Amino acid sequence: MDKIIKLPHIAKLVEKDNERAEGGSLPITKVINKFIYHNLICIGDSVSQVNPIVGEGYKFIFESAIMAVNALEKAIQNNDRNYLNEYEENWNKRFLDNYKFAKYGQQKIIRYSKSDFLIDMGVLFLKTKSNDSVLKVIAGEYTRKGIVDKLD
Repeated sequence: MDKIIKLPHIAKLVEKDNERAEGGSLPITKVINKFIYHNLICIGDSVSQVNPIVGEGYKFIFESAIMAVNALEKAIQNNDRNYLNEYEENWNKRFLDNYKFAKYGQQKIIRYSKSDFLIDMGVLFLKTKSNDSVLKVIAGEYTRKGIVDKLD
């Protein structure tokens, strides 16, 4: 970081004010799976629809929005807001397990990231995995049965 800050075009924009290393990850809340309140439908970052490991949100939010629109359309056609619950049901089927696993992974990464050795071992471990498996993790599309069940 110090080398980057000393680059002339960066130095004009950034002034380092301390030596603390800080970072963040999303979401900071527990995994949420309730998005309907009466006739209110919640979608997006405000209800933590962001994968906790990769910080990816758009892909998941777009899919969630389609699910919400389908449920909303049925509710309007049938004049029955109970159809809105289909959004939650479909979201939970599609995303809940991988969000729980990602939250579990996020907690491990936060703990292990305090050790360079453990991070190096994690990178070596990833090198033993197939490209498809690594791609699923990066895309936030990876779940692990058994681990997610322990999180309930």
